[in-house]
Amino acid sequence: MRSEICIRYVWCKRFMQITLFVILCLTTAGIISADTSISISPSTNIVSHGETFTIDVCMDPDVPIAAGQFDLIFDNSLVTVNSLTEGDLFRQAGAPVFFNEGIIDNSQGRISIVYGLLLDKSSIATAGTFATISLNASNSSGVCIFELLNVVVSNSTAYAVPINVINGSIVIEEHDTGDMDDGSDTFGGSGSGDGVGGAGNTGEDLSSIVVKEVSKVFVNRGHVSYPFEESENPLTYVNYTALTNAGSITTIVEVLNQASLFTNSSEPPGHVFKNINIWVGNYGYATENNMQDAVISFRVSRSWLDSNNISTPDVNVRMYRYHENKWLPLSTQQVGENDIELIFEARTPGFSPFAIVGQNTSDEPYVTGDDGEQAESDITFPVTDEASGTTESLGQNTLLILCLSILILLSGRRQ
Repeated sequence: MRSEICIRYVWCKRFMQITLFVILCLTTAGIISADTSISISPSTNIVSHGETFTIDVCMDPDVPIAAGQFDLIFDNSLVTVNSLTEGDLFRQAGAPVFFNEGIIDNSQGRISIVYGLLLDKSSIATAGTFATISLNASNSSGVCIFELLNVVVSNSTAYAVPINVINGSIVIEEHDTGDMDDGSDTFGGSGSGDGVGGAGNTGEDLSSIVVKEVSKVFVNRGHVSYPFEESENPLTYVNYTALTNAGSITTIVEVLNQASLFTNSSEPPGHVFKNINIWVGNYGYATENNMQDAVISFRVSRSWLDSNNISTPDVNVRMYRYHENKWLPLSTQQVGENDIELIFEARTPGFSPFAIVGQNTSDEPYVTGDDGEQAESDITFPVTDEASGTTESLGQNTLLILCLSILILLSGRRQ
């Protein structure tokens, strides 16, 4: 009897040791908790010599917070800070806020002692802009790194919370001023135009642009929607699921009076209702690593359909995307209508030049690309869990459970 009790005691002791070991591994693997992030937005950008631009210092709380502070250093040979203003982060609470704009020292390339706090016992748990910084680019080319220092974020009881600091940068390049329109961010085209972004000239022929509409939202992981309201813009929204916290991201829609410059002036088969460029974020943002399930909503007037003898529009209206030197049809469906227009949605795996096309019986059939390649209607962003690292975490948990089982079996065999 005593021997059996001793064996059970040893078993329990070893089980507790293994359990504590598993908990320790989970903690060090970062599966149990996350951090509040403070980041520069956009994380990368391109500006021209002498251009005025802004960056945001953003916070995405993992737990409710009530105060924050930071310093910022930069290369004063490449940029000069004009001003720093409070963002909307702590104003979300509807409580009194004290904000200190800090000390700007361009001679040292530093902004010091920027802080803000709620003056009562409230707190906020939603992402927002902590501060907005206005800067001027110099006439020198180069990459200016913005480095956040002395960052502290605290809760309503004045205890510091764990943080993750994400720095940013700006690329300063010389551009032909004849290609610039409003002094905002300037970007050139890149072959098919994938991923071009910014709030200024995208590289499109300015004489081709009928209307340009810009929409900017703060992007956190999850559903993102960019609304559009210009009467000459057939798009009503661009939606996607964001896989990363990206801060302020701008989407530009350019409605054109002819085929985009990036398509080498080619057009898809059928009757073109509108040629459109859609640019989401800066170069390199609109990728499968950052988004999935992108949907474009657009309108087509009944009068245009009638004048082009396009019947059964739910079948014969399609959005095309220009990608890798060819027009590819997207999966398109009618989702609504009224007395004036029909409303459609198209799924797209990326952003570049697009065309809204209608076909009648005399037009060539829809194509899937050169040599019978797969149409983009069959291509989607890979389905990924919004919480990055979920697959890795599940794998780690499976491995730990397996190790635990092996250890228990070995312990049993030694008895």
